[in-house]
Amino acid sequence: MQTYYDVIDLVENIKADLHPAIDKDATIDFFSYSIGSLLAQILMMTNKNGYFSQSKFCMFCGGAVFNRLSPVSKFILDSEANVSLYSYVVEHLESHMKRDELLRHYLGDAHPEGVNFRSMLNYKCLTESREAIFNSMSDRIMAVALTKDTVIPAYEVINTLQGVKRNIPIQVDVLDYPYNYKHEDPFPALSSIADSVDEHFNRTFDRICGFLK
Repeated sequence: MQTYYDVIDLVENIKADLHPAIDKDATIDFFSYSIGSLLAQILMMTNKNGYFSQSKFCMFCGGAVFNRLSPVSKFILDSEANVSLYSYVVEHLESHMKRDELLRHYLGDAHPEGVNFRSMLNYKCLTESREAIFNSMSDRIMAVALTKDTVIPAYEVINTLQGVKRNIPIQVDVLDYPYNYKHEDPFPALSSIADSVDEHFNRTFDRICGFLK
């Protein structure tokens, strides 16, 4: 949530013509990777002051709700941290909110960004409102998922973005590269497969850039 407010501060500086390099009338689009997609989803869903009404948003290896991720990895979270985090933000968040006035304030109805954050933590929480928002901006969202991604599986990206009934027309492209890769390293820097990695990196980002244009 702190990062959400930091991004909003940046956008408001741009809109006030206070940014030295970005025009105040520039359209702000988003490209996200992995868990960064959660932040960008909340920004787009909340659409503070209509800042992102025309924004496009493309996710790479991201887009699923938090409780459908599998982040246990030596590059991300160890198993104990994952259990603790899941316990706090999924299993017992409502109890924490009842006891903690500050948490209740920022995640409650007074703050739409907090409500949207909660809707992205649990697949079965606030599902109807989450899916209604995704549907309303479906033509401005795209996701690229990878077949062998076990951290944020492609089918969970589809479950979240296209909805329980698969009736949200968000484009989700599922790719599979012809070399060994994983979520944390989709484009390995290995000389033995460099040509193939370069080719599929370029194909992937040509697709992403084509959408954002």
